[in-house]
Amino acid sequence: ALVGLVLLLAVAPIGRAFRLCRQELLFVYVFLTLSVALTSGGALREFMPELTALRYFATPENGWGEYAQYLPGWLTPQDPEVIRTYYEGTEGPVPWAHWIVPLTSWSTLFMFILGGMLCAAVLFYDEWSERERLSFQLTEIPLSMTAPGEHGRSIPQLWRDPVMWIGFGLSALYNLLNILHAFNPSVPALGLEYHLGGLFTERPWTALSDLIFYHQPDVAGLGYMMPQEVVVSSLVFYALSKAEAVTALMLGYDIPEFPHEYAQSAGSFVALGLFLIWAARGHLVGVFERAFSGRGAQRETWAAWGLAVSVVGALLWGRAAGMSLMTTALYFGVLLLMALTYARIRSETGLPVAVAGGITADT
Repeated sequence: ALVGLVLLLAVAPIGRAFRLCRQELLFVYVFLTLSVALTSGGALREFMPELTALRYFATPENGWGEYAQYLPGWLTPQDPEVIRTYYEGTEGPVPWAHWIVPLTSWSTLFMFILGGMLCAAVLFYDEWSERERLSFQLTEIPLSMTAPGEHGRSIPQLWRDPVMWIGFGLSALYNLLNILHAFNPSVPALGLEYHLGGLFTERPWTALSDLIFYHQPDVAGLGYMMPQEVVVSSLVFYALSKAEAVTALMLGYDIPEFPHEYAQSAGSFVALGLFLIWAARGHLVGVFERAFSGRGAQRETWAAWGLAVSVVGALLWGRAAGMSLMTTALYFGVLLLMALTYARIRSETGLPVAVAGGITADT
């Protein structure tokens, strides 16, 4: 998304046809951030195989075929040939007739989920921006890139800042050397990380075998924009989690993957989401009272009704798919709480780190 914004700014001097106002530039940037997220490895690239994997990879040994029989027909393609050609390819056209119903049903659920998340973010925005005064650090980059010139200058201050260009040049050199090293190992490069686990070969220090030192410029830059207390607390609690692993091994608790950072992180996300709702309870009650009585502002009214419709829609979708109402409410409730916490962390710190299998404890 940032590259797209840079390209639009670069072609602006060519002519008036390429020159966009600041509002138009930021609209394109926001659209790109959303589209990139939806098509990323954690979204469509994982979602599509989920519709067909149970049947395609089912064997008598793994018993996946027994699970597939519990899925309603409107959630996945049913034709074995369609499922086979999804993985093995076909010379014919895409059999959209077999895909239209599953894709429509799942898209409906995604609209409920994403719409509910958006409405929840709108409802919490005033609480976070006006009362808690969060700074939303990630917005500083595109806002600074598109800021109007000062004192009659046509170029924004960011592009005239020598410190920015020094940092950009060092980061570009760092990444260029890594790219060249990938094609030609004889080119010297710093890499992305250094594994410190090899230094700890004796028990109980083997609990630190997964310790990695990242020396990436983007990590340092995002850390610079974070509030100091958040940076310090992240380092302290990451150190405590490692100390917990070493202490457990000293006491004889040799449990794989202890202290289960992903599980602890998931629990803390849910707990923090509940705390955020409790802390903003007065604001939220007032918003819903005004919205449902017709006295609220248009933005709050739309967000309150949108959240209500999204919650009811997700519950009905889960019930139609065969889930009990209690299970559906717990599942989507936990999902919304984690999304709320993620939005809060992103607003306050800039960028939480997500990895395969969970959300890291140091976030």
